[in-house]
Amino acid sequence: VFNGNTLYVGGSGPGNYSKIQDAIDAATEGDWIYVFSGEYLEDLTIKKTVGLIGENQESTKIYGDISVREYNVEIRRFTITQGTLFDNTNNCSILSCLIHSSYVGVNLSGCSHTNIIDCAIWNCSNGILLSYTNSTGNIGNSISNNTIYDNEYGINFEHWTYYHYSNQITGNH
Repeated sequence: VFNGNTLYVGGSGPGNYSKIQDAIDAATEGDWIYVFSGEYLEDLTIKKTVGLIGENQESTKIYGDISVREYNVEIRRFTITQGTLFDNTNNCSILSCLIHSSYVGVNLSGCSHTNIIDCAIWNCSNGILLSYTNSTGNIGNSISNNTIYDNEYGINFEHWTYYHYSNQITGNH
């Protein structure tokens, strides 16, 4: 899916962006956005197929919300406060992230085939919330190999009986 250009955020030299959202806005479908270590105080909205990769999960920090509203988005190697929302998406992934201090760490809302893998999620009311919108549930998602602790709810299925099917939850602690 990601066979386009690579855009850079926080580095030096020509062509580097100082804000992640500016790089997202400038990207075309299939681009990677590589974010150098640093602290980024901004809310992000992703409405195109891009890959967002941090240099290091402990030193590449996003202080703000991330809202994903497109298919085939990948987010990898960040520390995220304020949480991440995947809203009616398919085939997305959040991998190797540290997520904390939010009402919801990761919210899958009407998603299918989205992956939450190798993340640590703590100090949230809901570590992972599978919610629904307009009677659209969550189908075929994978939640695996995560460490989820010090939350009011670890993994919470909102109205789970009616709206969530074939999700795999494996190897979490």
